[in-house]
This record gives sequence, C-alpha cells and structure tokens, in this order.
Amino acid sequence: MSKATEDFDRTMASLTDLLDGVSEQHKTAMQEAGIRLAPLSREHEDAMARAKSELGRLAPLGNTVNTNTRKQQETGRLGRAEATAEANDDETDDSEQKRTTREAKGKAVARRKTEMSR
Repeated sequence: MSKATEDFDRTMASLTDLLDGVSEQHKTAMQEAGIRLAPLSREHEDAMARAKSELGRLAPLGNTVNTNTRKQQETGRLGRAEATAEANDDETDDSEQKRTTREAKGKAVARRKTEMSR
C-alpha cells in the first residue's frame, strides 16, 4: 500500500472512532433528557386530562348557549322575512304576489342555510 492510502485509512479510522464517541455521547444525553422530561410529560398528561374533564362538564352549557343564540338569530333575521312572505301569501292570491312570496321564501331559506353553514 502506498503512504497516501495508509494515511487515508488511518484518518478514516480516527474519524470513525470519533463519530462512535459522539454517537455514544448523543445517546447518553438523549437518555438523560428523557429522564428529566418524563415527570413533565406525566404532569402534562394529568393537566390535559383535568382540562378535558372540565370541558366535558362545561360542554352542555356551551351547547345550550349556542342553540339559544342560533334560535335568536334565526328569529331576528330570518323570521321577519319568512313572516312577511307568509303574511303576503295569505293576504292575496295574485300570481305576481305569489311569485314575490316564493322569491322571499327562497331567499330566507338560502340565508338560513348560509347562516347554519357558518
């Protein structure tokens, strides 16, 4: 073997040994970090379980509020248009009025669908 090849082989062997040492140090450091993080992880899991429990307890209240709010919005915005459309429909049999009423109902339904999809 030539001198250059021998030098190269020695350098590669040194680098391999160095990398093995770094790899072992990294492995040890990660194990130590895992040991330090384990109690924090348990605390986090406990806190998350408590939060989920509290949310589960509060969820029915939130659903009631959302339902009531949705009903108020429907009554306020959409109820007026539908009430007007129904009143117009009852008052006259005029074909023009019926067309207008159908359009108003269609718009009210479209608005309701849009509101409910949000």
